[in-house]
Amino acid sequence: MQIRKSIDKISDYVPGKNVDDLSPSVSIARDKIVKLSSNENPYPPSTKVIDAIVNYANKVNYYPDPHSKRLYGAISAYLNIPVDNIYVNAGVDGVLDTLMKVFIDCNDKVMIPIPTFTYYELTAIAHGAIPVSVTMDENFFISAEDILDNVDDRTKIIFLCSPNNPTGNIYPEKELFKVLDGFNGAVILDEAYAEFANQNYTGLINEYDNIIVLRTLSKAFGIAGMRVGYAILPEKIKKACLKVSTPFAVSYLSIEAAYAALNDLEYINYTIQKIKEGRDYLQENIPFKTYPSYANFVLVDVSPFKSSFILDELAKRGFIVRDCSSFRGMGDKFIRVSVGREEDNVRLVDAFNNILKIF
Repeated sequence: MQIRKSIDKISDYVPGKNVDDLSPSVSIARDKIVKLSSNENPYPPSTKVIDAIVNYANKVNYYPDPHSKRLYGAISAYLNIPVDNIYVNAGVDGVLDTLMKVFIDCNDKVMIPIPTFTYYELTAIAHGAIPVSVTMDENFFISAEDILDNVDDRTKIIFLCSPNNPTGNIYPEKELFKVLDGFNGAVILDEAYAEFANQNYTGLINEYDNIIVLRTLSKAFGIAGMRVGYAILPEKIKKACLKVSTPFAVSYLSIEAAYAALNDLEYINYTIQKIKEGRDYLQENIPFKTYPSYANFVLVDVSPFKSSFILDELAKRGFIVRDCSSFRGMGDKFIRVSVGREEDNVRLVDAFNNILKIF
């Protein structure tokens, strides 16, 4: 057997650490450690979600509805977008993999402003594309001109993430329009964190035929473990996605959990508000430079320390955060802190202050 040579070019995806990843030297009981490394909702799923999982658990001997009609209907109602413009898969990652199948021929190019979510590059290479990156400035901004100056007739996709992971900033509307107007290929706009920014560009599919907006239920909706993501896209692109999709990609329980979450917006909006308040608290009280964030996390410049050092020191104090050195273009001075529950945010700030007192 021979593995494709291009696979050697793919770096391993680096997720946020879990409790089990901690060094044995961390003496704190594992059930006392707070995980703030993966931008999950720190609050449990709504009771409607839990009830749905329990009530449908005895159905998992059957395949789910291959068309996920109930889930598509719930997303349609949530965003006021026709079902014909919605495509669902197993997380945004699953949506991205399908879009690569739809758009990419071998040696096509994709444009990726960095730093950003690393899976764009990984899935592009896996599907035969050549990633071209342009680095943002010191404030994590990149102009439409800088992006468009680096595309050519082989560029099939431009990736934009707003709010951007790991920096937390949003991409200016006027720059987005310039990109859409100046590029004939697909502009994939990742809005995984949109609910925390009061941002919604999904309606742009009525104005542009080259935009695809990605959304997820892993962040604001609090069901990351169920793996449900979706795209808002032109109908012809949806039809192409369905041709190359993995059958039954979204599990029975995931469909029902997502449907329940979308039908409990009162609870979802409550957790979003709590997370926004926690975000403001962390930005104002972490004793290092923080960057304005429109997501459910805060980017922290821990200079003069290295990110790995602060990561280890926080772990000793019961917190797991994200070392941003695995994001291309970030260097070794940044960490990303997911917003936790109120009491955890207070303890985290205390931990930061304790580190500075000692060192």
